[in-house]
Amino acid sequence: MKKYKLSVVGNNLQNFVNALINRKIQIYNAQIVDNVLYFEVQSSNVNKILTLFQKSNYEITILKSPLYKTKKEFFIKNLGIILSICLFFISCYTYTQHIWQYRIYGTENIDSNSIIQVLNDNGIKIGLNKRSIDTNNIERILQKNINNIALVSVNIAGSTLVISLSEKIDNTDLLDNTKPIISQYDCVITDIKTISGTPLVKKGDKVTAGQTLIGNYVVDSNGGYTQAKAIGEIYADVFFTYQKTYFKNEEILVRSNNKYVYNDINLFGIDLINKKSSKYKNYELESKVLTINNIFKITITQNTVYELIYTKIENDLNDIDKLTSDTIRLAKQKYSLDNYDNLITDVSKGEDYLTISTSFVVHKKIV
Repeated sequence: MKKYKLSVVGNNLQNFVNALINRKIQIYNAQIVDNVLYFEVQSSNVNKILTLFQKSNYEITILKSPLYKTKKEFFIKNLGIILSICLFFISCYTYTQHIWQYRIYGTENIDSNSIIQVLNDNGIKIGLNKRSIDTNNIERILQKNINNIALVSVNIAGSTLVISLSEKIDNTDLLDNTKPIISQYDCVITDIKTISGTPLVKKGDKVTAGQTLIGNYVVDSNGGYTQAKAIGEIYADVFFTYQKTYFKNEEILVRSNNKYVYNDINLFGIDLINKKSSKYKNYELESKVLTINNIFKITITQNTVYELIYTKIENDLNDIDKLTSDTIRLAKQKYSLDNYDNLITDVSKGEDYLTISTSFVVHKKIV
């Protein structure tokens, strides 16, 4: 336990110290400052000192006392906290001996929920003790019950069951003809698997729309060309680029106060009412779909048509943040993008105009 710190004021302080030494009362860090004696002493000797000099001319003051005088007092006063800490560590230990979550990686075409369902059906559930888990058996169960799994690896990390999959390549989704594989996008190649033909790009290459990715031929050892089907699977970071120029003074289309609402009705996939034209020259359309789940399978689409009119505006070309935000919003509308992996913006400013270019980067399978 920590020591008490005391101060003593009086004459002949050396006599005070000698009295303690004669009674085998040990003191620590003793020093005299401005005729005041400061020292530390064990808690068991404090009452002895106070009693010994009770009727003396020495003025004894306790400057600092420990929170707990003895170890027993410490444990008694903190019994609840100590028990709580013990229960906490026992609970943590118990918690770490069980599986409390799944982490599934490598699924693109396979539904993760179907994997969890197979696990549950075979008794592999949240809360299961890790000692009762056979990872090799889980791998066999998944390969037996889930289609399109080429390889599967199951491991336990902490309280997590980690499942890593490699899916079979669905040949029905691969381009399989005698023509070369052409990119439909401006993109950067992130992964390429060539089954047949000759790859003309590699991971990290920048590609423009219309560029050949896999040639429909193979080259033999003599440098000769042999016709072959171009078959492969390619992933890339695809760029969806949008550019808008803002002028200091310009005319734009904005909503007027005019609008009207009409409904399209579809029964069994047949349009009973489907109005395609609008009475406004320039307009904007918002639609809400309501499906009535009954035997008739009726779908009602509520359409709201807003009239657009030209309005003169003055843009603050110095407010780049606002104009950039407007450009991003318009680009999202054009490409119907809600999710993307990265966004690149570029600003070019002239005397009375500002051009903002945005590129959304989306990682996807392009072949």
